[in-house]
Amino acid sequence: MRRLNRKYKKELDFWINKWAKKLKKEWWSCDIPLLLKINEDPKLYSYQQRKEHEAKALFLRFLKEINMKNKAFLKNKIVVDVGPGPIGLLEASNAKLKIAIEPLANEFRKHNLLPKGSDVIYLSVPAENMPLLDKSIDIVISRNSLDHVDNPKKVVNEIIRILKPGGYFCLNVDINHPPMIAEPHRLTQKMISKMARNLELVMKKIYKDPHGWKGQMFIALYEKK
Repeated sequence: MRRLNRKYKKELDFWINKWAKKLKKEWWSCDIPLLLKINEDPKLYSYQQRKEHEAKALFLRFLKEINMKNKAFLKNKIVVDVGPGPIGLLEASNAKLKIAIEPLANEFRKHNLLPKGSDVIYLSVPAENMPLLDKSIDIVISRNSLDHVDNPKKVVNEIIRILKPGGYFCLNVDINHPPMIAEPHRLTQKMISKMARNLELVMKKIYKDPHGWKGQMFIALYEKK
């Protein structure tokens, strides 16, 4: 197994000692009861069940973020999720083929973080070099991950390469935050526009509250013409 660098160690520590530790006792996300209309105490659910509900909530949030009212947006599609962590929205989707590009996937399996019985194919590879054919993917999702990768420009180029004509790139990323160990890039709206200049912008919006500690949340939906 390849040796984990400093950034990956920081990310793995978050998933093991913060995310999983909390999820073993309660909901990770405070909006779960509202999104999924659950009134019961989270302690009544198993760890596995709480993981499943987190995935369902992620899927609903994703649709809301890109102003997609059609819950069948991913249905019968070949979908790639870049950097979802140990559980992503694809777990709760009806996509035809679900692929997660996650460099830490082997570590997640080792630490029992991946959901049991998952139908998502996890590829433990960097997003800068995805082992997928040109023009083979219907939809690519990158939610809170583009500022985590080693080379954002190369990742976006890879996404454009694997997308089919008419395919969609769904982006959600924190911008304008200082570089940190796990998020080593200070992305700006101008930088993202330049990286995605060969795609057509369908919609975008910015929220003042980021995923992390500082910056803003930038959301965009692009189409490959």
